[in-house]
Amino acid sequence: MGAVKDAYLRVLDDLTATGQAERAEDTDYPTDEQLIDMARTAAARTGHGALFDRRIDNDTLGDLSDAYNSGREPELLDFGQVIAKLAALGVEAHVEDTSGGTATLFAGPWWLPNADNAPRRAVSLGPGHYAPGGPVGYTDQLSYGPATTDDGENVEDHARPSEVARAIADMVSRMVGG
Repeated sequence: MGAVKDAYLRVLDDLTATGQAERAEDTDYPTDEQLIDMARTAAARTGHGALFDRRIDNDTLGDLSDAYNSGREPELLDFGQVIAKLAALGVEAHVEDTSGGTATLFAGPWWLPNADNAPRRAVSLGPGHYAPGGPVGYTDQLSYGPATTDDGENVEDHARPSEVARAIADMVSRMVGG
Protein backbone atom coordinates (compact mmCIF):
# COMPACT_ATOMS: atom_id res chain seq x y z
CA MET A 1 0.00 0.00 0.00
CA GLY A 2 2.94 2.38 0.64
CA ALA A 3 4.06 2.38 -3.01
CA VAL A 4 0.59 3.30 -4.25
CA LYS A 5 0.30 6.08 -1.67
CA ASP A 6 3.75 7.39 -2.63
CA ALA A 7 2.80 7.32 -6.33
CA TYR A 8 -0.46 9.14 -5.55
CA LEU A 9 1.45 11.83 -3.63
CA ARG A 10 3.93 12.21 -6.51
CA VAL A 11 1.02 12.74 -8.91
CA LEU A 12 -0.37 15.43 -6.59
CA ASP A 13 3.08 17.09 -6.47
CA ASP A 14 3.22 16.96 -10.27
CA LEU A 15 -0.19 18.63 -10.53
CA THR A 16 0.94 21.37 -8.14
CA ALA A 17 4.00 22.00 -10.33
CA THR A 18 1.77 22.04 -13.42
CA GLY A 19 -0.48 24.60 -11.73
CA GLN A 20 2.54 26.80 -11.01
CA ALA A 21 3.75 26.56 -14.60
CA GLU A 22 0.32 27.31 -16.03
CA ARG A 23 -0.08 30.30 -13.71
CA ALA A 24 3.18 31.70 -15.08
CA GLU A 25 1.90 31.12 -18.62
CA ASP A 26 -1.51 32.56 -17.64
CA THR A 27 -3.39 29.73 -19.37
CA ASP A 28 -7.02 28.81 -18.85
CA TYR A 29 -7.93 26.46 -16.01
CA PRO A 30 -8.29 22.81 -17.03
CA THR A 31 -11.66 21.08 -17.18
CA ASP A 32 -12.20 18.08 -14.91
CA GLU A 33 -11.42 15.77 -17.84
CA GLN A 34 -8.20 17.63 -18.63
CA LEU A 35 -7.20 17.47 -14.97
CA ILE A 36 -7.82 13.70 -14.92
CA ASP A 37 -5.75 13.34 -18.10
CA MET A 38 -2.91 15.30 -16.43
CA ALA A 39 -3.08 12.95 -13.44
CA ARG A 40 -3.03 9.88 -15.70
CA THR A 41 -0.01 11.26 -17.59
CA ALA A 42 1.80 12.02 -14.32
CA ALA A 43 1.02 8.55 -12.98
CA ALA A 44 2.36 6.95 -16.16
CA ARG A 45 5.61 8.94 -15.79
CA THR A 46 6.09 7.46 -12.32
CA GLY A 47 5.44 3.92 -13.57
CA HIS A 48 1.98 3.74 -11.97
CA GLY A 49 -0.19 4.29 -15.05
CA ALA A 50 -2.91 2.03 -13.68
CA LEU A 51 -3.41 4.33 -10.70
CA PHE A 52 -6.14 6.31 -12.49
CA ASP A 53 -7.43 3.68 -14.94
CA ARG A 54 -10.81 3.40 -13.23
CA ARG A 55 -13.50 6.02 -12.99
CA ILE A 56 -12.35 8.92 -10.81
CA ASP A 57 -14.59 9.50 -7.79
CA ASN A 58 -15.45 12.97 -6.48
CA ASP A 59 -13.03 12.72 -3.53
CA THR A 60 -10.11 11.89 -5.82
CA LEU A 61 -11.12 14.62 -8.27
CA GLY A 62 -11.18 17.00 -5.30
CA ASP A 63 -7.64 15.95 -4.35
CA LEU A 64 -6.45 16.49 -7.93
CA SER A 65 -8.12 19.89 -8.13
CA ASP A 66 -6.74 20.97 -4.73
CA ALA A 67 -3.21 19.96 -5.76
CA TYR A 68 -3.42 21.82 -9.07
CA ASN A 69 -4.97 24.90 -7.46
CA SER A 70 -2.35 25.04 -4.70
CA GLY A 71 0.19 25.71 -7.46
CA ARG A 72 -2.11 27.77 -9.65
CA GLU A 73 -3.57 29.95 -6.93
CA PRO A 74 -0.86 30.87 -4.49
CA GLU A 75 -1.65 33.57 -1.99
CA LEU A 76 1.25 35.73 -3.12
CA LEU A 77 0.98 38.02 -6.13
CA ASP A 78 4.30 38.79 -7.83
CA PHE A 79 4.44 42.54 -8.48
CA GLY A 80 7.06 41.98 -11.20
CA GLN A 81 4.59 39.88 -13.16
CA VAL A 82 1.92 42.56 -12.75
CA ILE A 83 4.36 45.19 -14.09
CA ALA A 84 5.13 42.97 -17.10
CA LYS A 85 1.40 42.51 -17.82
CA LEU A 86 0.81 46.25 -17.43
CA ALA A 87 3.66 46.96 -19.87
CA ALA A 88 1.98 44.65 -22.39
CA LEU A 89 -1.16 46.78 -21.95
CA GLY A 90 0.83 49.98 -22.54
CA VAL A 91 0.78 51.11 -18.90
CA GLU A 92 4.00 52.18 -17.20
CA ALA A 93 4.55 50.97 -13.63
CA HIS A 94 7.21 50.67 -10.96
CA VAL A 95 7.53 49.59 -7.31
CA GLU A 96 8.68 51.79 -4.47
CA ASP A 97 9.58 51.13 -0.84
CA THR A 98 6.97 53.42 0.68
CA SER A 99 7.57 52.90 4.39
CA GLY A 100 10.48 50.81 5.57
CA GLY A 101 10.04 47.60 3.59
CA THR A 102 6.49 48.11 2.36
CA ALA A 103 6.34 47.62 -1.40
CA THR A 104 3.81 49.65 -3.35
CA LEU A 105 3.27 49.35 -7.08
CA PHE A 106 2.46 52.61 -8.88
CA ALA A 107 1.00 52.56 -12.39
CA GLY A 108 -0.13 54.94 -15.09
CA PRO A 109 0.94 58.45 -15.98
CA TRP A 110 2.49 60.77 -13.43
CA TRP A 111 -0.40 62.27 -11.56
CA LEU A 112 -1.08 64.50 -8.60
CA PRO A 113 1.38 64.96 -5.76
CA ASN A 114 0.88 62.94 -2.59
CA ALA A 115 0.80 64.34 0.96
CA ASP A 116 4.61 64.80 0.83
CA ASN A 117 4.20 66.83 -2.38
CA ALA A 118 5.94 64.11 -4.41
CA PRO A 119 4.38 63.29 -7.78
CA ARG A 120 2.79 59.85 -7.96
CA ARG A 121 1.55 57.71 -10.78
CA ALA A 122 -2.24 57.57 -11.10
CA VAL A 123 -2.94 54.19 -9.43
CA SER A 124 -1.27 52.31 -6.61
CA LEU A 125 -1.39 48.65 -5.54
CA GLY A 126 -0.43 47.54 -2.07
CA PRO A 127 0.51 46.84 0.58
CA GLY A 128 3.22 44.46 -0.47
CA HIS A 129 6.59 43.50 0.89
CA TYR A 130 9.98 42.49 -0.41
CA ALA A 131 10.69 38.77 -0.72
CA PRO A 132 13.84 37.08 -2.07
CA GLY A 133 12.33 36.96 -5.57
CA GLY A 134 11.19 40.59 -5.52
CA PRO A 135 8.15 42.54 -4.34
CA VAL A 136 5.00 40.53 -3.61
CA GLY A 137 1.71 40.94 -1.79
CA TYR A 138 -0.91 38.64 -0.29
CA THR A 139 -3.97 38.79 -2.54
CA ASP A 140 -6.37 38.82 0.41
CA GLN A 141 -4.67 41.98 1.73
CA LEU A 142 -4.11 43.93 -1.50
CA SER A 143 -6.12 46.79 -2.91
CA TYR A 144 -5.62 49.20 -5.77
CA GLY A 145 -6.93 52.66 -6.37
CA PRO A 146 -6.06 56.28 -7.02
CA ALA A 147 -2.60 56.87 -5.60
CA THR A 148 -3.57 60.12 -3.91
CA THR A 149 -6.63 58.85 -2.00
CA ASP A 150 -7.63 55.99 0.24
CA ASP A 151 -10.43 54.97 -2.13
CA GLY A 152 -9.77 51.65 -3.74
CA GLU A 153 -10.86 48.21 -4.78
CA ASN A 154 -9.82 44.96 -3.14
CA VAL A 155 -7.91 42.44 -5.20
CA GLU A 156 -9.73 39.12 -5.56
CA ASP A 157 -8.22 36.25 -3.58
CA HIS A 158 -5.78 34.26 -5.73
CA ALA A 159 -6.05 36.79 -8.56
CA ARG A 160 -3.68 36.23 -11.48
CA PRO A 161 -1.20 38.94 -12.47
CA SER A 162 -3.08 39.48 -15.74
CA GLU A 163 -6.37 40.01 -13.88
CA VAL A 164 -4.83 42.58 -11.54
CA ALA A 165 -3.05 44.33 -14.42
CA ARG A 166 -6.28 44.54 -16.43
CA ALA A 167 -8.15 46.03 -13.45
CA ILE A 168 -5.40 48.58 -12.85
CA ALA A 169 -5.22 49.48 -16.55
CA ASP A 170 -8.99 49.94 -16.63
CA MET A 171 -8.82 52.25 -13.61
CA VAL A 172 -5.98 54.26 -15.17
CA SER A 173 -8.02 54.61 -18.35
CA ARG A 174 -11.06 55.88 -16.44
CA MET A 175 -8.93 58.35 -14.50
CA VAL A 176 -7.16 59.87 -17.48
CA GLY A 177 -10.28 59.88 -19.61
CA GLY A 178 -9.18 57.38 -22.19
